[in-house]
Amino acid sequence: GVNEERLLLIKGMGAKKSGNSDVDKNGHSQICRAELIVNYPPPPPPIIYDRDEDGIADTTDACPDEFGYAENKGCPDKDAIIIPFENSGAWLIPKSYSSLNSVVKILLDHPSYKLRIEGHAYKTEGINSLCKSLATDRAFMVKQYFLSRNIVPTRIISVESFSNRRPINTGKNPEQTLLNARAQVFLIK
Repeated sequence: GVNEERLLLIKGMGAKKSGNSDVDKNGHSQICRAELIVNYPPPPPPIIYDRDEDGIADTTDACPDEFGYAENKGCPDKDAIIIPFENSGAWLIPKSYSSLNSVVKILLDHPSYKLRIEGHAYKTEGINSLCKSLATDRAFMVKQYFLSRNIVPTRIISVESFSNRRPINTGKNPEQTLLNARAQVFLIK
């Protein structure tokens, strides 16, 4: 049956607008047509659990409690050295130097190591083009710092901007948002 509360329209058509012609069990001709328009909501979408809110379902997430990336099966970049920046800024801050200096020390102690640099921004720092520019500037600022500390350019394999495409958390509060304003350095042995 049809739930009467869901009926939006009932429209009966007489013999002049016949859509169906049929004969009943007594041989009488029946010519009639009726239209019903019923409103039923679509079924609810399936519930997908994602505890860490990284956009990867827990059923396929190798690290369901850590914010991660699809290309890492839901896990974060574990080998990344985070170089923090101020929100909406591309200049080095006091907290940046301790991380940068530790990387310089490792590179000087291990002349065979190379590095890869990534720049990142967060969606709240501006429109896409501004985030791309911020992330690029952050990556190149880190590169310039290494060059100023006598790290030869051939040891820097790549400098890449990810704009606002790879946050390290959901940015639910100002502290989380600030953590997304960063560069990342990867040491390659």
